Amino acid sequence: MPEPASRVHALLLAAGFGRRFDPSGRKSKLMATIDGEPVAVLAARALAGAGLPVLAVVREDAELAEALRAVGVEISVCPAAALGMGHSLAHGVTQLIAAHAPDAIVVALADMPSIRTGTIRDLVAAVGPDAPIVVPEFDGRRGHPVVFWRSCFEALTELSGDRGAAALLREGTVHRVPVRDPAILLDIDRPDDLRGASESR
Repeated sequence: MPEPASRVHALLLAAGFGRRFDPSGRKSKLMATIDGEPVAVLAARALAGAGLPVLAVVREDAELAEALRAVGVEISVCPAAALGMGHSLAHGVTQLIAAHAPDAIVVALADMPSIRTGTIRDLVAAVGPDAPIVVPEFDGRRGHPVVFWRSCFEALTELSGDRGAAALLREGTVHRVPVRDPAILLDIDRPDDLRGASESR
């Protein structure tokens, strides 16, 4: 019987530049709207709807930070965000450990706005000492978010560069949870993706 994760927090990675969405950098994909709400806000709402407190790691982006704060998200600015997702992830995990000492952390991407709250709850229910890394799987493909048990935290705080937690997922004990949620594979990469994300909600 897995040990229950009594203190679970969500870490929303929202510090990317989204250059494929707009190479000029003028339009933020995370502030692009689907059904009237910004992409990042929808991603945050899904995490909160699963009963999780949410910390978002952002760059110096006042508009995005304000939009996320308005829906109850805690904000942390990562000074080294430009160096890659690994730095943002390490920064956020360090902040959560210091402030909340969680048992597990759900690492979610702010450009994935359509993931169902039930999917997130199923992943949280599966994590524990015997399943320290939990990922969702749809149609044989691994997706997001990823849940990490506290035994992984030290390795997460040492990440850097743009690879994120890819090495941990390759080397660690990964437990796959089959889900009926294609949105675990759908991110907003280009403007055309907004329509697909809206249809999957």
